[in-house]
Amino acid sequence: MACPFPLMDFMSQECMSWIKNMDGKTGDFFVCSYPKSGTTWMQHIVGSLVTKGASEGHVSDLTPFLEHKGHWNAGTPSEKIQQRHAAIGRRMYNTHIHYQMMPCGPWKCVYVIRDGRDVSVSFYH
Repeated sequence: MACPFPLMDFMSQECMSWIKNMDGKTGDFFVCSYPKSGTTWMQHIVGSLVTKGASEGHVSDLTPFLEHKGHWNAGTPSEKIQQRHAAIGRRMYNTHIHYQMMPCGPWKCVYVIRDGRDVSVSFYH
């Protein structure tokens, strides 16, 4: 599937294909949002709930950016990400891609919505 929007520098069409073909698993969780809509804040909330507050390090260590090509290795999540997910017992990612570009499967998500005026101000600052 061709990406319906311009890819950012950290994305690739190959990575988009890997995501679409990724095997969804029960327990997979995605924090989905438009950029600048509170993604990092929601990542922290989800990470804290899943780890019962025992998470250490940056919030993106628990919920890495799904479409970042640096997080993939020949069609599978990088070894580092797989180890982190194994340690917490589930896979969690954050993403800004469209629903139809997401992998199939029995995953769950929280979709963050923010007033467009606030998003615009956040992009500006």
